[in-house]
Amino acid sequence: EGLVAGRNPAGVAAACLYTAADERDHPLTQERAADAADVTPVTLRSTYKDLRD
Repeated sequence: EGLVAGRNPAGVAAACLYTAADERDHPLTQERAADAADVTPVTLRSTYKDLRD
């Protein structure tokens, strides 16, 4: 709850998608993951950073 509270659900989904691809060495750019979730790459990066910390 604390990691995603107040965040855009689509941004969280994009960050999770990107994280899963990264952990599996799947070639997925942040831009493509953000586009798939209809968020900006900045939103993805911000959420990704918080999820990884």
